[in-house]
Order: sequence, then C-alpha cells, then structure tokens
Amino acid sequence: MCRLMAYIGPPILIADVVLWPDRSIIKQSYDARERKMDSSLPYHLAHGNLNGDGFGIGWFSSAESKTSGDPTPCVFTSVTPAWNNDNLGRLSCKIVSPLIFAHVRAAYPGMPVSEQNCHPFQWGRYLWMHNGVVGGFMKIRRKLLACLSDEAYDTVQSFHSDSAISFAIFLHHLPSLQKPQSPQVLLTAMQATFATIRRVQQEASIEAISLLNFVVSDGITMVATRFASDPDEAPASLYYAEGGKYQRAADSTTANGQLDAAVSGDDIAANAQTARRTSLTGEGSYCLTHGAIGNHVALVASEPITGSTAEWVAVPAGTALVISRERNGYINIMHSPLDASQGPGQSRLDEVARSLEAVYGSIDVPRQLPDRLTNCASDWTGKRSSVDLVRDESGALEVPLVRLASCSLGDCQRIHAHEGPVLCIAVWQDQLVFTGSTDCLIKVWDLTRQQHKQPLIGHSCPVQRLLLADGLLCSIAGQIVRLWDPNTLTCQSVLHLTKTGGALWALTATHLDNQLYLLAGGQDSYVRAFPAASAECASSPAHVLPHACTKGQTGHAGAVLALAATRRYICSAGSDAMICVWHKKTLALKLVLRGHRGSVLALLALGSLLVSGGRSGLLRIWDLEALVCRRTLTGHRADVLSMAAVTPSCRPCPAASAQANGHHSRQPQPSMFATASADGTAHLWSTNCWTCLRVFQLPGDPCPEPILSCKLTCSNLYLGGSEGTVWSWPVDDLYNIHSQESAESGQSSIRPIVSKASHEPDVQGMRRLERSLREFLRIKTVSRDPELKEDCFRGAKYLCSKLEALGAEVKMCRTSDDVNPVVIGRLGRCKNKPTLCVYGHYDIQPAMEREWQTDPFELTAIDGYYYGRGTSDNKGPILAFIHAVQEMQREETTGLPVNVAFVFEGEEENGSNGFHEAVKSNLHWFEGTQAIVISNTLWVGEKTPCLTYGMRGMIALSIEVTGPVRDVHSGNEGGVFSEPLANLMHVLGHLTDEQNNVKIPGFYSHMREDTLAPALQRLDTSEEFSVSGYQASLGVPQLLNNASIETILNARWCTPTLSIVDVRTGDNTAGMADAGYRFGPTRFSVIPCSAIGNVSIRFVPDQTAEELIAALRTHVHEEFAALNSGNKIAVHVKSVGDFWDADPKSVLFKLAERAVYHEWGCLPLLVREGGTMPVASALEKLLSAPALLIPMGQASDACHLANERLRCQNLLHGKNVIKSFIKELAGHLPTCK
Repeated sequence: MCRLMAYIGPPILIADVVLWPDRSIIKQSYDARERKMDSSLPYHLAHGNLNGDGFGIGWFSSAESKTSGDPTPCVFTSVTPAWNNDNLGRLSCKIVSPLIFAHVRAAYPGMPVSEQNCHPFQWGRYLWMHNGVVGGFMKIRRKLLACLSDEAYDTVQSFHSDSAISFAIFLHHLPSLQKPQSPQVLLTAMQATFATIRRVQQEASIEAISLLNFVVSDGITMVATRFASDPDEAPASLYYAEGGKYQRAADSTTANGQLDAAVSGDDIAANAQTARRTSLTGEGSYCLTHGAIGNHVALVASEPITGSTAEWVAVPAGTALVISRERNGYINIMHSPLDASQGPGQSRLDEVARSLEAVYGSIDVPRQLPDRLTNCASDWTGKRSSVDLVRDESGALEVPLVRLASCSLGDCQRIHAHEGPVLCIAVWQDQLVFTGSTDCLIKVWDLTRQQHKQPLIGHSCPVQRLLLADGLLCSIAGQIVRLWDPNTLTCQSVLHLTKTGGALWALTATHLDNQLYLLAGGQDSYVRAFPAASAECASSPAHVLPHACTKGQTGHAGAVLALAATRRYICSAGSDAMICVWHKKTLALKLVLRGHRGSVLALLALGSLLVSGGRSGLLRIWDLEALVCRRTLTGHRADVLSMAAVTPSCRPCPAASAQANGHHSRQPQPSMFATASADGTAHLWSTNCWTCLRVFQLPGDPCPEPILSCKLTCSNLYLGGSEGTVWSWPVDDLYNIHSQESAESGQSSIRPIVSKASHEPDVQGMRRLERSLREFLRIKTVSRDPELKEDCFRGAKYLCSKLEALGAEVKMCRTSDDVNPVVIGRLGRCKNKPTLCVYGHYDIQPAMEREWQTDPFELTAIDGYYYGRGTSDNKGPILAFIHAVQEMQREETTGLPVNVAFVFEGEEENGSNGFHEAVKSNLHWFEGTQAIVISNTLWVGEKTPCLTYGMRGMIALSIEVTGPVRDVHSGNEGGVFSEPLANLMHVLGHLTDEQNNVKIPGFYSHMREDTLAPALQRLDTSEEFSVSGYQASLGVPQLLNNASIETILNARWCTPTLSIVDVRTGDNTAGMADAGYRFGPTRFSVIPCSAIGNVSIRFVPDQTAEELIAALRTHVHEEFAALNSGNKIAVHVKSVGDFWDADPKSVLFKLAERAVYHEWGCLPLLVREGGTMPVASALEKLLSAPALLIPMGQASDACHLANERLRCQNLLHGKNVIKSFIKELAGHLPTCK
C-alpha cells in the first residue's frame, strides 16, 4: 500500500512538510507503521513496510509568485526511492507553496514502475493521488474507459494505472474542466466517481475489494476519501489534522543534536545544504498550534506526521472530507458519506449538501473593520500601562491588576494573565477567577487581593473550555477532561474520552436522574456524554472512558465547536453551520436548526430560548419550544466567539455554553447576557427588550484586540483577549436596573419575543423603515457602471443582513463573474402554510442628470416625500416587504402565518442577466410557492391605489445601414454615392405615419380584445386620470387627434407600438457609447460609413415576438430595396421580453383588493402598464405560481429620471398592505392552492 500526504494552509517550504518531520512521508516510505496488509499477495509483498517504487510531489504556486494567473499546479516525480533522491531535497528547500501533495508508491505485481504511474497526477488545475486499489481493475479497465467522455479520455495519463483512470472518471463528472468549481461540485463529482466504479464492478461481477483513498484538489478546495468496498473490511488508514499554524516544535532538535527553529527567511539556504546531503539530518518534531479564532492549516496523511495524537482524527470509513476556506480564510473541514447505499441514505447526503451551501455557497465580500466603532462606550485615550512583574514568597509569578488610564464606562481593570490567548474564563463565588489559555495552563486569580493565586498544572494542550458545575471546575484540553476542586485547587479526576477523535473543543454540563453529566464535543463531530462520577483519580492512568455518543450518520458533518444544555435538550453547533438539538436522555437527534452562514462558534441557553453566534457576526434567537428562529440581533462586525449570561439571583446562567452549572431545576431566567467578538467588542444585551445596553471595546488602532472569551456576573463583565489579557468592567449599575424592572413587572422569566406591543404607533415603524432606506440609498448599486460593482456587492450584502435579521436562511448567487449576485432568502418551510415569493431588484439607474435638486444617494425628506435614487424603483418597496414581515413576527403570537421566499436581483436595470439561471438553479428555495408578489410598477395617478393586471412585452432592436469601408469627407465625396444615414432616415420614416400608426403589415394582428374593460369600470368614476393632466405631465404641446381617456389608455396599455428611440452614426463595432460623437469640431465635414437606428416595439397579448420581428424585417428590406442603394441594411434584435397578463377576477386579486381596502379605505383601481417587466412572466413559469403586482409609487415618482421620489405615506401604507395581504393569503390557503 502507498503512503500519501497533503497540506493546505499559508505558504510553507515543502521541506517542512515532506522532508524534515520526524514522521514525514519520507520516513513512512521505508518505515510505514499502518500499512494495510494484503493477504492475497505473496508474503514478501503483503507484509512489507517499504514504499520504494517511485514518489512524487505536487504543489500550487503561492499568490505572491503568480504572475500570469495560471491556476495549474506543478509536479515532480521519480521512480527512485524517495529517501535517496537528491533532487527532492534540492527542490523541497527552495519551493514555497500553500498547497502540497506528496506520495510514495508501492506498486502491485504487474504494475509497471515508471514515472508515468507515479502520483500525484495532474490535469489542468487539479492534482490527484490514490492509496489503495480498484478491485478487479484489469478485468474492468476497458469498461471504465468506455464511461469517459472524449475530453475526459484525453486526460488519462497511464492506462496501466487504476489511479490514473479513476482520476479521469472524476474529471469526467465535472461540469467543466476549465472553470473553477465549488466544494459541493467537487464532492458531487467524487461521489459520482465512486458510483461509476462500483457500478462497473457490479456489472462485471467483481468480488475483489476496492480500497479507494483518493485526494484531489484544485488549489482552493481539497477532497479526501477513505473507503473500502466491503463494509466488513477495514479501509486503508487515513487521518486529518487542523490548526492555527504548522511549525517545527520549539524544543525540536535535528539529527545532529542541535536546536532547530522553524524554517524561514535566512534559514532556507542553510537548510537547503542540509537537505542535499540527506533529509534525515534536518529531521525534527513538528506540531500544530491552536487557532484561537479559527484554523488556517489542514493536513491529510496516511499516517500522522506530528507526534501528538490529539492533533489527528481518523477519517471514518466510507467518508469524504471536504476541506476549504470559509469567512476570513479560516479552514473548514466537513464530512460527507460517499455511498448512500452503505449507510445513512440520501437524507444524510442532502444534509451535508445544505451545510456546504451554507458555508461555501454565499458570495462574501471581505469586511474591513472601521477605525473605531461609532457606538462604542469605551474611549481609550492612553497607551497600555506597563506592569512590573514580581514573585511572591512561594516563587509563583504575581501579576497585579492594572487600572486603565481612562475609561468612559468607569473603572476598568485588566490582568496580564497568560503568554497566549485567553480561551476561557470561569468565576467562583465572586472570589476566584479561573482562566485557560493556549499556554496549557489554568491560572487562578484572587479577586479580593487582586493578585495571581496559583496555576493549575496538568494539561499538555491548550485549555479550550472551563465550567463550574456542582462544586467542580471542569476543564478540557486535547482529548482530556480534568475535574478540579475549586476550594483546594487540586485535580480530582482525569477523563480520557478518545484516542483517534482529535481534540475536544466544546463542553457543557447537565443533570440527569439527579446525577451530573458532562458533555463534550470536538474535531470528530461527535457529542459524548458521561457521568462525572465515573472519572478516575488523577493518580491513575487515564483510559478511554465509556460514554454515550451521538450517531455520526445523523449528527454534525463538521467539528463540534459549541454546546449548551437546556431543561429538555442538548444543543450542539459546529463548523457545518448546523445547530443540532438532541434529546437529553438518549442523545437522539430531535431537529437540525439552520440559518447561519459559516461556522457556528458559540451557544447560550436562556431558559427555553437558545442564542447562537458565529462567523457572520449575527446572533440568532431560537425558540426551543417551537424550534424556530424568532429573532436576529446585529451589532458585531466579526465572528461571535463567546457568550455568557447572568440571572436576577446573581448567579451565572446555568445553561451558558462554556460555564454551565448543569442544573435543570427551574431558576430565575437571565436578565442580561454578553457576547464577545473578534471585532474587539463585547455587547451587553437585555433579555427584557432585546436591545444592546452597552458596548465594550478593547484598545487598539486601527483594529482592537479580538475578544475570545467572556464571563458575566451580576457585578462584572470579564473578557479574555487574544494577547493574554483579561479585562474586567463593572456592570452592577445595569444589573440593578434590570433586576428592579423584572421585580416590578412580576416576571421571573424572559418576556416573550412576540409579546411586544402589537399596537405600536406607526411612527416608530416608519422611523425604522426610514432609517433602513437611508442606509440602503447610500449604497450606489448602479448595475450599468462597472466601477460600482463593489457597491452592488455591498447592496446585496445589505439585503442579506436584513433577511438574516428576520431569521431567514440567506444565499447570494450569481451565474458568472460579470453579473451582480441574486439574493435569495427563505423564512419558514412549514408545509401547512402557504408560501409567498417576494421579488424586487436592488440595482438602480445612474443619477447623472443635472436637474437633481438633492444628493441622489442621500435620503432627503421634503414636504412628505422621500427623494433619492431608488426610493421608488425599487429599494423603497423592497424594504417595505422586509419590514412588513419583521413587524408581523413581533405582532403574530402564533408566528408568521406564511412561509416567505425572497428573491432580489441586481441586474434588472441591465437586462436581468443571469437572473433566470440563478432562480432555476435554486428552485428548492422556492418550494411550495403559491403566489408571487412584485412591487415594481406605479399608480395611474396620484391619489388612488392601484393593482396592475397586465403589462406589454418588448422587443429592442437596431436597424443598421452600412456603406463605405470608412468615414469620408463631405466636401470631397459628398453627392457621389448613396449615404447610409440618409438611407436609414428613409427607412425609419416609413415605419409609422403622421398619426404614429405603424405601417408594417400585420403589426396589429392577433391583439386580444377588451383588455382595457376591467380598468375602465373604475377609472371612469375616478378623477385619477384626465387628458389635460396627462398632457401637462408629459410637457408636450399637443396629443394625437381624437385623444380621449379611453384612446390614450388603450394606446398606452393595450395596443402595440413602435418607437424610434435613438439614432447614431459610426462603426457599431466600436461601441455605441461614443459612436457619432467622436468627431469634435469637424463633425459637419464627415459622412459616416454607417448609421444605426434603435427601435423599441411594445406588443400585447396574444401577439408573438417572432411574428413581429419577421414582419419588421420584411418591411424594412422592402423599403430599403425601393431606394436602389448600393449600401447594405441589417436588423439586429437586442433583447425580447414577454408580456404579462393576469385575471383581475381571480381569487388572488380579490385578496389583494381586500388588503388595499383595509389599509386605504377604498377599492384599488385596476390598471395595466405599457412598460415591460419580463421577470413577472418568467417567475410564473419557473415557480408555477401566479404573480401579483402591487404598485406603491405614484405616477409622478420620476423613476429613472432626476428627483426620483416616493411619498412617505405610500411607503408606510404599502408596507401595511403587504401585511394585510399576507393575512388574507394565510386565511385562504385551500382556495389559493
């Protein structure tokens, strides 16, 4: 069996990974300790430990060395033994790479020993290597090759190698060999590769066992598998590890006995000389350091290459690892089944797919922290104080508390606690503070004396969690749990939970049958529960403790990073963006809660509620009775890393994730809780009103020190920083106020989230909506301006944050790099509720008109109107939808009565490029849609609300006449040939007559009759539209003859029209932006070589675009032929948008009419629009649901023009109409199906 290894992380010298570790793959090539024995081979082949039939390394260029943008990796292979190849040593000491593959080969009998068969294999951007064998390969080789496409067949690098052909099968299953693929696509291709191999083996009745440990990477994502085709057969060994850094251990010595530090800079040359002699002389111990906020390094290897077993996790059989980077570049590792038929089934694969989509499926723009948060309560004015360190009588290091120079929150104290980041804090009876750090120590601080008391020594790995439960201090580090007596500060018990499961990263406690149970979770994705009483004495050798454990096929797909215990459930969260809710007694999975994007890093139980936070910086409040997200709190601008709570009884919250005491008897509920973030701030929140009471910020410009841990008592907030400091702020003033409020209200528990006044004055709701609109308008989301692409991304991110505040699942999707993302959201998936789809577009038109009287990107309120680009089209209506749903969440005690699917595009003003594809590829987000609501049209007038029941279609085309090969001088060549512009004017002039009637034969054919009738029934009795008023609004001297309300509306809404919208001259290949306007002062002397007329056709039901285009082409060519010109003419269709038509007598319209009447006190006018919105008909076809257009703006809103505006009253009532319509829709579910 071969040996393999892969590294992904910051750029590193290849020698640090391949040559110098004391258990490197070079050492494994002649001293393999876990090589799987094959009883089918002769003894000397089956039981050897040599891998000397060739080797190879592959690497991707670091970002600094890439000059041409070439994504392909480089490979070096040889048939000589790896331990005796000088070139390997020379290259490894000079090449730095962020992703490295290494493989040593043991060839099977009949397999040629040649460089062509050496791993890793490379094609395009992909590297591939394999440890194992495809069972019966020689019998099925031709059948496997027959499965390949021509393109994939050409990638086969060796027809003798089962590994090379397996690689080609993987490439065959990729959508494209040229374009980069997402982690989910790579995983799907890997699963399809396994399915193909298994299928061919079954068809050929192959019984030989396949061992398929594959590793593949595109330079960004890595997928590694461990698989044996026989479930009863152990697969070949495979491990993974992750950490903040990979480096030579500080106490490592080389083979020469000299201390050797990590290789960097000037050391490379010296180490290169060492490597040329032999890799053994540079050998030393390597380790992975802990990543306080997140890990940057991952390793995959057949055998561990570092000495600490706590760093390595055995990959479960039948599992694929997906390793890539999430927010801020942190490594994320997820597990996925490879074959649904062997284990958990399709449901597990679907869960993993959803986790991959949640972590990797969103387009993320890197956030930059501001120089200082504007709402920070801390104002740091001085430098950090220096402290003299002294030793007490026992010789222990004594670190006094240091008072800050100034702090606007009052006296703030800090403790220089550790040499490394402070990962956890616990407080014992307001007398002792325990702190744990990456320095593997637990330090005890005496609060009364304000000095260090003593360290608790015993752990050899970073101390990840501390909690106090039943008079015990519990700590976890590596794979060990220790129980300490806080009174005597001695270790009482040591628990060893796992040998191959990696490090433990989460801990909580609970009571079951009057017995204290501890629960721990970590790298291997399991949650383990065990009684604390079963722990052994510290003097006894630690062994793996029997424990209850969650089942891998139903639990997490990634590492468990946080735990919390409630009265009924155990909740866990991790790197897979999942929150698993487990039954406390059985650890059986109850439900998976979703909504976070990226890893969930912290949990906090507040009675029947659960607070979660993670990479997105958002806090989600979950109702564990209803098992739904009830609220999202915003404020942090980076990862939420820790949370803690305090109860009115002045006791820490019993269910706080890392500091839980485990009691499950009823206690006073927390009145405040704190959250700590990597943005350097901690927020103190009230559970009475769910508002932020105070913000604490650590010093540091431009970026403050990240806060890794927090602990809240009734008197102080303790924060652990990344530089080893513990900060303490007094909070007793806030605690006393909130305790008094709770006592006066007679409530000992949290007020229900939805019980907040449902009759809240509209002025408050309007202020919130206005504030949101002001923020949104400041983002210049002009889709037509390439220089504003970043602003368009900011606009999409802003909408994501708004939807996340509702508790919705959110995704950003785009189909190509040159289009703005489509924001998709989903709030609720209850099958017993109707699903409403809400559409809008966040992109806007440019605002370059000189007529603007206000800043178009700053909301300005004048005389009851909001002015600014996008107020009416379409940012105002979008926010009205969002705030309507938000208010209903507060008002409806039984929850939102409908499911809501949101879709907001960023290219509507630019042709909706990519929108159709984005929706089509994400149809599962819109499952069950029964109605589509759009607000992207206008009223017919100024006073009466309207409902739109139809819109015309549009054909955009150009007519181009070309003549000379170049522009010519009018003085020299004028009058000697037929000029293109004159020809074009003749053709354009014969498209319509004097009354603007279109002269194209058949242009008015197939028009549906009486489409105006529903509108006239109510318009005739209203004063919303008049001929004179309409003429004045246009600013035209006169309308066409016989103008009446009916004829004008019929011409605007129900009749096809043709308009010449632009005429330009010049070569069209140069672009229309400057064609005809590049001549400057000499333009009167130039005859253009070509002329182009742009034409807009609007068509109506039941006309077809194809027939109209054909009729226009025929007419144009006939008119041009009559000129007998030697020039050429062509018609170019630019775009086509279909008409949209609805039945105003439908149930959906009746419900909307009732909603409008409830808010405005009058029936809406039924109107059509002459404009075109192809998205309405497109969504109807994609979602198989009817669309409803509810305009909010008035006819005078000046959309696309200067001084765009939206009446404040319209925005407020529009929001309320949506709320009423949702209630109407929910009440008529059977009718609306």
